[in-house]
Amino acid sequence: MKRNVTKKIIATLALGFMVMPSVQAEENKDFSLDPVIVTALRGESKELDTPANVTVRTGEELKATGAKTVIDALQFVEGITIYSQNPYGQSAGRMSSELVMRGIKKGTLIMVNGAPINMNGMFQLDNILLENVEKIEAVRGPGSVMYGSDAFGGVINIITKNQVKNSITVSSGNKGQQNYNLNLQTGKLAFTSSFVDTGEVNNLTKTATTYDNFLGGEKQSFNATYQFDDKMTLYYTHTEDDLNKERRNLATNNLTELYNDKENLDRFNFQYKNKDWKAMLYGTFRDLDYTTTKVSTGKYSSQVNLKTSKYGLDANKSWDDQQIHYLAGITLEQEKYKNINILDSAKTKGPYDRTVMSAYAQGTKEFNEKQKLILGLRGQNAETESGDEYNQFLPQIQYNQKLGQESSWFVNVGKAFRLPTLTELHTGTTSNFTSNPNLKPESGWTYETGWKKESQSGILKTTLFMMNIDNHIDTDSTDMYQNFSKFKNEGIEVSWQQKLSDKYRYTVGSSYGNPREMDAQGQWVRAYSRIQANMTIGYTLDKLTANLSANYTADRSNKAHNALPVSLMVNYQLKPETAIFATVRNVLNRNDITTNSSNNYYGAPRTVEFGVKHSF
Repeated sequence: MKRNVTKKIIATLALGFMVMPSVQAEENKDFSLDPVIVTALRGESKELDTPANVTVRTGEELKATGAKTVIDALQFVEGITIYSQNPYGQSAGRMSSELVMRGIKKGTLIMVNGAPINMNGMFQLDNILLENVEKIEAVRGPGSVMYGSDAFGGVINIITKNQVKNSITVSSGNKGQQNYNLNLQTGKLAFTSSFVDTGEVNNLTKTATTYDNFLGGEKQSFNATYQFDDKMTLYYTHTEDDLNKERRNLATNNLTELYNDKENLDRFNFQYKNKDWKAMLYGTFRDLDYTTTKVSTGKYSSQVNLKTSKYGLDANKSWDDQQIHYLAGITLEQEKYKNINILDSAKTKGPYDRTVMSAYAQGTKEFNEKQKLILGLRGQNAETESGDEYNQFLPQIQYNQKLGQESSWFVNVGKAFRLPTLTELHTGTTSNFTSNPNLKPESGWTYETGWKKESQSGILKTTLFMMNIDNHIDTDSTDMYQNFSKFKNEGIEVSWQQKLSDKYRYTVGSSYGNPREMDAQGQWVRAYSRIQANMTIGYTLDKLTANLSANYTADRSNKAHNALPVSLMVNYQLKPETAIFATVRNVLNRNDITTNSSNNYYGAPRTVEFGVKHSF
């Protein structure tokens, strides 16, 4: 009911604002070739001064893929692969969509405005709508020294808007797609409200006897940013999800089961920044109800409530002393988990909690304008309520050499780690997996070197890397979590971003690796895919802008056929204040598998959506 009211309110506002005179034009869609990077070194740096492989995409560039959510758009960013059991990267119950960098599961740390949101191995990126995103920075390589657990393959930092332009967006398409969005800026407060229905998808998956239909995924989001002054900012997000699926008998087409997930998620981040000090209080709170109804009886066969939370404090200080720039900080974090089985209280698990404390430091020595050496250290302690304790000491060394004014070369060697999740450690036997309280943290080294070349209209980046991880966590033949001995990957990443003229621009990127892990029998087996490539082509002529995005995944570990989702978005500026747009998803109408397991789930078929955006 609340969702219907929200849609009516936003639609009514849209009609009113469409006839108002405009004082603001459409957002600038410039193709940024030399962005300021803030995530890689916990401070501002330019591309050639950053000893890491970093991709920066603005919110407008990500929306040009036709996506509505962050995880759906990231599939078109080089070096990133998305796996999901639902269309457009949506999470399902206890299962979060997977985001993989450099071939390692649960090896990417996700942050929003610098605050980590990975929680019990999940991050719910389908709950972050692009309308509120300023830019996203994807930093490949070991990130645990600066940011803690989970950062084997890299770190993705989603930076939201401090200010928005007043606008209203309404769109609709086949398969039941709907999108309503309202942006308002009043004084120091920026407010965004969105409703998205991703529509229906039939034959989402098939087994020998059944098939599933996706009946709709509705997302309602409220985002508020209040900028007290140039030092203090408060970010708050509330999202509500309602996802429905059905299962039918393949032979008779009879309906057998109904699935429903309802989720409420809240995130806050209060930041303080001045010249030398930075501090933030942050928290993520997730409340999920998921049910399964047997059609034959009309009763629940499962009814579970999942409560998870993470909140913490991060503070650091920077200073200069004799040509060395220092940064030192601390992080205190609390994580909680409880799985409540409403039908059988004996199967309720938790609550479990864990406290994580760490200190980190970084020193940067600039020998001259071209040479820079960075040393980093982190000491981390984690303790659970049962008394289990995990300690990690992590070093990192980075060197950056500028080769003239237009190119640079870097070396990056660092150790990363991942704490076992609370479900992996403590929750006993669930419907799918069995926990193991004797798990050790994953830890290991990454060695990488890269070369970057800039011109006035483009940038070329190449990186070679090698990863070697010990105590890798996965499930054995009985679905119990175990520390297998190794994970390894070696590969190369190449990207080329070019602005040919005021009309044409493109980005191409690819990665090739050999990700593999040791199984319970001591055999090396493939993990994820070896080949991934992306392409984005943009065209602008007067009032017309068109963007074509494609993602190619090949040599996949689950022996699935190669995947090639393609999307097209066209925008036409009718007036300075009003634009119309059309989006075509899965242009080739492929039936690509979207999972990395023996259970094959399929992406949505070709869809078409039309909409209008009005600024006021």
